Amino acid sequence: MNLFDQIKSLYDAELYEDVKILASMVLTLCDHNPELLTVVAKFQILVYQGDAYFHSGHYKKAENIYRKALQSKKSLLKNKGKTASHIDFSPIEAEVKYKLHECYCKMKQFRDAIAVLEGINTRQRTSKINLALARLYQRTGANDRSAVTAYKEVLRECPLSLAAAQGLLALGIKGAEVESLIKNGLPCATNMEWLFSWVRGQSLVASKEYVAATQAFKMLDNKPLLRDNIEVLVSSAEAQFLNGDSQAAMTALNRVHALDSLHLKHMDMLAFLLYKDEKQKELESLATHLITVSESAPEPWVALGYLTMAINKTGRSVYFAKKALDIDGRSVEALLLKGYALLKQKKMQEAIQHLQEALRIAPYRFEAHSALVECYLKSRRIREAVSCAGQAWKQLTNARSLTLYAIVLANEPLNVKKAKGYLETAMKMDATYMPAVYQMAEILAQQQAYDKGIDLLRNVLTRHSTSRLHHLMGDFLHQTGDLSEALNQYSMALRYRRSSLLPHMRLPFCSIDPHNVKVQEAIERLEKNDLDSTYDVEVEDMDGTDVEDMDGSYLDGLEAFHRW
Repeated sequence: MNLFDQIKSLYDAELYEDVKILASMVLTLCDHNPELLTVVAKFQILVYQGDAYFHSGHYKKAENIYRKALQSKKSLLKNKGKTASHIDFSPIEAEVKYKLHECYCKMKQFRDAIAVLEGINTRQRTSKINLALARLYQRTGANDRSAVTAYKEVLRECPLSLAAAQGLLALGIKGAEVESLIKNGLPCATNMEWLFSWVRGQSLVASKEYVAATQAFKMLDNKPLLRDNIEVLVSSAEAQFLNGDSQAAMTALNRVHALDSLHLKHMDMLAFLLYKDEKQKELESLATHLITVSESAPEPWVALGYLTMAINKTGRSVYFAKKALDIDGRSVEALLLKGYALLKQKKMQEAIQHLQEALRIAPYRFEAHSALVECYLKSRRIREAVSCAGQAWKQLTNARSLTLYAIVLANEPLNVKKAKGYLETAMKMDATYMPAVYQMAEILAQQQAYDKGIDLLRNVLTRHSTSRLHHLMGDFLHQTGDLSEALNQYSMALRYRRSSLLPHMRLPFCSIDPHNVKVQEAIERLEKNDLDSTYDVEVEDMDGTDVEDMDGSYLDGLEAFHRW
C-alpha cells in the first residue's frame, strides 16, 4: 500500500486529524521530489486534506487547500497525456468548486460562494449545485430570475425536490406551474394526490391565503395515512400563525413538540407564542429542552431569549438573540426577539434597525410591522409611524394590518373619521378580529357615542365573548346610567382572562390580572354607589414606560397599542 492509498484509507475511515498531518508531510515530500506522486494523486490528496480541514471546522484553511487543488487540476489537464490513469479520479472540478462554495457559506461570504458556483460550466452543474446556487440567489436577492431557472432545473432532474418547489413558490411562481413541473417528471406516478395537496397548501401560504392554506393542511392531517405527520403539522401551524390565529398555531406546534421533541423548525415561533400568552412554565420547559437538542441552531437561543425577556432580563435576551443571529443572520425570529428586547430597553434606533432587517427578509410578518410602528410612536416620529402602518396594510391587506393603520391614524383628531372607516372595513374583513372592535369602541367612547358603542358591542357579543368586550360594555352601560346591567357585564368580565397585548408590551408573569383588577374596582365602586361621571376603568399603561412628557396625541397612540 503506497502513501496515497494510506491517506485514502485514513480519509475513508474519517480519521481527519491523521489525514491533515500525513497529507501535509507527504505534500512537502512531493514538492521536493515531484516523482513521488502523480499529478492526479497530488490533486486527490489536496482534496482529502481540504475535506479534513472542512470537517474540523477550519473553513479558511480548507478554502486555501481547495484553491491549491484547482491549480493542481489545471496542471493535470495540461499534462493528462503523460499522467498515469490507474488511480480512481472521482472528484472533478465541479465537485471541488462545490466544496469551495461550502467554505464560503460557512464563512458567510455568500457573494464569493455565488461566484465560485457560477464558474462551473452549466453542463457540469448537478442538482446539488443548482439547488445551492438558487438558494444563494434567493438569499442575497441578487438574481431572482436565475434562481427560478436553477430551481426549475432541479425539479426537472429531481421532480420530488420539495425544497426546490418551495423555493419557486416563495419567488412567486404559481402553484399550478410548480405542480406541472413535478408531474412532468413523474409521468407514471399514481396515488400522489397527497403530495400535490401539500404543494397547493404551500402555494396558498406563499400567496398569503392563510385560511385556505390551513384548510388544505388540515385535510391532509385528517387523512389516516398522514395523521400526525410533522411536516404537515408544521406547515399548518405556520399558516395559522401568519393569519394571526395564535391559539391554533400554539396548539399545533405543541402537538409537533409532543410528537417529536427533537424537532427544531418553528420551535422559536412556539417560544414566542408561549411568551405572548404568559405561559412561563411551558416556555421554561421548552427553552431548557431545546438547548440540550442543539446549540448550533438558532431556535434554542431564541427560546432562551424569550424566557429571559419574560423575567425582565432583557440584556440576556439581546445576548441570546445575537447568538442566534451568529448562527443564522437571516433568522427572522431572532431579529424580532432582538428588536423587542432593545425596544424594552428603550434603545429605539437599534430596535428599528433590527426590525427593518426582519421586514426586508420577511415583509409578510405582521409582528415586525407592528413593533416598528411602536418604535416610531415612542420616538415621536409620527409621520414614519403612519407611513410604516400604511406599508403594512399595502403588504398584508388583512384585518390586522388595517387595524394597525387605523390605530395610528386615530392619534390625530383630523384622521379619526378615516380611522373609523378603516376599522369598519377591518371588522367586515374578519369578524373574529377583536382588536378592531376594541379600537372602534374606544373611539366611540371618546366621542361619547355610548348608544352606538352599546349597539356595536351587543352585536359582537352575540358571536364572541371576551373579558375586554364585557368590560367595555360595562363602561358604556355605566355612562348611560344602566348600573345594574353594567354591574352584570363587569362580573362577566371577571370570568375571562384578559385579552392579548402585543408581546413586547406585556407585564412580567404574575398571578394577578391587572385588567380584572380594574374591573373589580369598577364593581366595588358601583356597589358603593360611588359613581362618578369622570370615572374611567380603561386599562392603564402596562409596561411602565415613562411617557408622561409626551404630547396627548402620542400618548393616545401608545395607550391604544397597550390596550391592543
